[in-house]
Amino acid sequence: MLIQPDRNELGDARVKDAEAVAKVKEENRNRANQNRVPDQDILEDKQAAMSGLSLEPSEVIIRLQKLNPKIVIQQGGVRNAVAVRYPKLVDGEMQLEYITGFYIDSPLPEFSFVVVDNRGLPWREVRGWRTVLSQLIRAKVITKKKADLMFGTANGQRAVLWDRQTSERKIA
Repeated sequence: MLIQPDRNELGDARVKDAEAVAKVKEENRNRANQNRVPDQDILEDKQAAMSGLSLEPSEVIIRLQKLNPKIVIQQGGVRNAVAVRYPKLVDGEMQLEYITGFYIDSPLPEFSFVVVDNRGLPWREVRGWRTVLSQLIRAKVITKKKADLMFGTANGQRAVLWDRQTSERKIA
């Protein structure tokens, strides 16, 4: 006797509705995890980011301009934000190149942190002043040595990321 399988009893067609929904949710979680940013677990730790020295935006600006007087701080493209720019020669013409920016409506924490949505994906960065410094170091506008002298060395749990982002191998 030959038994013919019923097509409706094969594969995913046989899965119950609740199981099918669970399967789709799991697939969506896996897709969302692929969109996480590097070191997101560390960056989500608001407490660690806030444990360092917070600085008023005006103090950050003053210190940046002491580090390199050529740094230009301008009104940013977003309300309550400033753009940090640096002169650069482009095709024989001096232009202000955008390096980074930050909000000026509240004190900047020492380290940045991310706020995540209900899927665990980052949707907003709260910019810390060390992130501003690391962008300027990466652009070779300031040096890590001078930044450490002006702002102090990084301490605590988050210092690991600062050291990794500003190491000479990473910048070169």
